[in-house]
Amino acid sequence: VLTCLFAVRVRCLRAMAAVEGFMTPALEALRTGVAPVVAAFEPYNQYEHLDVAYVVEGVALMYLAWAAATLVCSVTPVFKNAPMYAAYCFVGMVPICMLTYEGLMSFHEPTPETVEGRTYDFYDASARICMIQIIYQVFGIGVAFIAQGTLLSTIMIVHHVCTLTLGFINLNPFVHYHIIFFGGVIELSNIPLSVMDIFKSFPELQDIAPALNNICRYLFAIFFLVLRVALWLTYGLRFHLDCIELLRTGTAHSNATVVINQVLNLILTAMQLLWASKVVKSLLKALGLTSSKKKSV
Repeated sequence: VLTCLFAVRVRCLRAMAAVEGFMTPALEALRTGVAPVVAAFEPYNQYEHLDVAYVVEGVALMYLAWAAATLVCSVTPVFKNAPMYAAYCFVGMVPICMLTYEGLMSFHEPTPETVEGRTYDFYDASARICMIQIIYQVFGIGVAFIAQGTLLSTIMIVHHVCTLTLGFINLNPFVHYHIIFFGGVIELSNIPLSVMDIFKSFPELQDIAPALNNICRYLFAIFFLVLRVALWLTYGLRFHLDCIELLRTGTAHSNATVVINQVLNLILTAMQLLWASKVVKSLLKALGLTSSKKKSV
């Protein structure tokens, strides 16, 4: 057993060395390739905390990873019928996990006692969340128009545009305290959702790993209802009260930015409630608490 474990360790180390040997020059080539794009956008960057190079390189890396994953999925029997969608689910897990990590690692931060603190204090994690969301949403919009299908639904495009807009306008900084939850912590529910979407789109996998499929379905339902309904409405109330106070006292840096934040948050809230109704119906059906009515012929 020890000999086998040692052999596995040696192979893993060799594989890691090979990947590192490939990735280092690949990343350098990527940076060189996107340098003209970064140079073109930089003069128009009016956001102190926007790292243009980070965002452009991130978007380029996402598309390259998606293209590579699509090729792999196209020759994989299970995923060959919809390789672009499968690749989107797999690659999208990276920013989702990054956002979840940033949110959870900063969620313990004490709540500022003043409205000014909750709306204008700067958080490093929130700035990173904004930029990762920009990368993720630009990637999502592009893939939606390329792959189309369910990714190109109106509600998903609206969701992408709303989140992308909030990522940009809140880098000033603005509402960074609230971004920890709305841009980071809530992404935890998207981890089981991504796995669940893969099982749903590729039914063969449900026969291979039925237990994992069921676990992800129930985890998603729990995370969604707790994070995107109960806590979303709770934190949303505080967010809107803070914004209203800024407008009432005339202390907002930009009334337009505050109002846009409120409007987009309300749109996203409506989406959460719409999806929540579907989640509850599916959960009740899975638990056998409701029965589907048969139509009479």
